[in-house]
Amino acid sequence: MTHRLSARTAQAFIWRGIQIWGVKAIFLIRTLVLAKLLMPDDFGLLAIALVSVEFSTRITDFGMVQALVQKKDAEASHYDVAWTLDVMRAAVVTGVVIVAAPWIAELFSEPRAVGLLRAVAFKPLLMSLASIGLAGQQRDLVLRPQARLRLIESLVNTVLAIGLASSLGVWAMVAGLLGGAVVYLLGSYLAAPHRPRWRIDAGIASGLVDFGRWVLIVNILGMTAGLFLRIAISRQLGTAALGIYFLASKLAFLLSDTVSDLLGSVTFPLYSRLQEELHSIRTALQGILLSSYMILAPASILLIAVAPTLTEVVLGEKWAGTGPLIRVLTLVGLIGLLGEVIVPVLYGMGRPQKVVVLEVVQSTLVVGLTWWLVGEIGIIGAGVAWLPAIVLSQLLGVRFLRELIDRPFQGVARPLLAVLGICILGGLVSWWVTLMVPGLGGLTLAVGLGGLVILSLYAVGDNRLDSALSGAVLSVFPQLASWSYFSRRHHVQV
Repeated sequence: MTHRLSARTAQAFIWRGIQIWGVKAIFLIRTLVLAKLLMPDDFGLLAIALVSVEFSTRITDFGMVQALVQKKDAEASHYDVAWTLDVMRAAVVTGVVIVAAPWIAELFSEPRAVGLLRAVAFKPLLMSLASIGLAGQQRDLVLRPQARLRLIESLVNTVLAIGLASSLGVWAMVAGLLGGAVVYLLGSYLAAPHRPRWRIDAGIASGLVDFGRWVLIVNILGMTAGLFLRIAISRQLGTAALGIYFLASKLAFLLSDTVSDLLGSVTFPLYSRLQEELHSIRTALQGILLSSYMILAPASILLIAVAPTLTEVVLGEKWAGTGPLIRVLTLVGLIGLLGEVIVPVLYGMGRPQKVVVLEVVQSTLVVGLTWWLVGEIGIIGAGVAWLPAIVLSQLLGVRFLRELIDRPFQGVARPLLAVLGICILGGLVSWWVTLMVPGLGGLTLAVGLGGLVILSLYAVGDNRLDSALSGAVLSVFPQLASWSYFSRRHHVQV
């Protein structure tokens, strides 16, 4: 692999992309429909349960899957030990949350959340029982079975939540979460057949935890910052405000989380295989960075442009104030994409401690600014607190990458600036249309016209940059070489 990713990696990108974009699209529909059927207070109650259970799950996650993927000589015994430890961990998490539910609810000043906490606590246990064979497929970049499984899980979750919303209220969303988890558990053994064996081996566990402990530390730091932020909102502004933040963050981070999931699941195994091939890593990194921004930047900037109109037209008056928060959080996700490209390189090259430093810097700033900003400027402060934190962590990430790879971004700055400039122009067009044409028609026209402007300018910019933009896409997805546009521009024989 010298100038492009391997065919297997490209295939993994495609299937992982289908999974992530499909799941996100399903949950976007789910969120928008439930936002019409339920109240911000319902979303706030669910947010308390979800963030508490996720916090408990992530701060005890020793990164067994990541350790298996990164390990070059993993055997069946390693998979069995990893599965056993994960089930034990999840069982403890479920038990602790069930017992501590009243105290957790009191922390958020919301006693109504006790029952929700106890119900949602069973999700990590169900997920931990799934086939550990999925980790082997991830290492081998065989992602089609898992993509199908995740799509089915999302559909079940969505159908249950929407179908039961009118009769069960917030509990419909809990039913969807648990129903989807059961489907994932059963389907995992069809997607990745593996007979799990209960096995505890101190030597094997120590080797896995040696890498996974850094993942654990990163999880603890990140989840602590997120938990503190939500506690600050709930205690100072109330459950309804927390519901607004929950919905805004789901919509705003939908795009960046999608790209982040795609990069982490595919590029981490790739870089793990290329640990000593620095030139190949740099080539892959540059193509992935530019193509990722080409995908994320248009959607992010268009969302920033139309966010207030989107909340007014689609969500209604009860979600007033969500638009500005969506704008800030979308900008956070766009800036943070650089770090999402860098982090898999650090993990793949065996430098997880560098990721810990990045998380320490980012989380410390978020925690330090959140309480003060939320008290001073309200819910928008929860988004503003992320901006200085994300900028500083990106700069530090670039420094760490330069210590490992010589001139990692050489030749990328000019086309990357061109992509951002093009997208900003498209965003300005969309924003102007929302001012001139009100309502749903104006929203549709704004997105369509802004997207058309961006695509047109991409073609023009590709000519000016000697096909650098299309070349970046082709380096990640060589299967597109058969498309007439790429074969014509790059003289590919197909």
